[in-house]
Amino acid sequence: MVADECRVQHEPNAVYHWSLKGQTPIIRVNRDKRNHISIYGALSLKSKRVTSHYCRKQCSEETVKFFEKIKIRKEKLCNKAEADLPILLFLDNARWHKSKEIRQWLGENPGIVELVNFPPYSPECNPQEKVWRALKKHLAKLRLHECSFDEVVIEIKSFLKNNKFDYKFI
Repeated sequence: MVADECRVQHEPNAVYHWSLKGQTPIIRVNRDKRNHISIYGALSLKSKRVTSHYCRKQCSEETVKFFEKIKIRKEKLCNKAEADLPILLFLDNARWHKSKEIRQWLGENPGIVELVNFPPYSPECNPQEKVWRALKKHLAKLRLHECSFDEVVIEIKSFLKNNKFDYKFI
């Protein structure tokens, strides 16, 4: 699995837009900086599905909750031959991926997850980044200024749950 975090706010993402010559396009926004959500996502390169965790802030405690979701998913999806093998989870080098709480969780849950870090400053190596790009492109097509933030979150959850992402790893 490859994992990463993303933060989505209640405002449009920049996309290309056609307009008539001489007419300045107007982008309507419903900006409220308090309306945001952080999403942890882990793309399974085998099933092409994303395991996600939604929270307000990216931190060690939320990362542990995310790992618990990965643990539950492993128990549900692994067959008997794979049950003893840990999930190889590739992450970036965020400080909350290497904290005391993470090391403690890994010690208490041996054989569930084995962490591998991507090289520093190399988001192009992580297929989960392409999932975030696809999500933001999808959101950009919606008329977010007409939606409540709760409706945006529902759309995000639906997009991640109902799509497969066939991205290659390196």
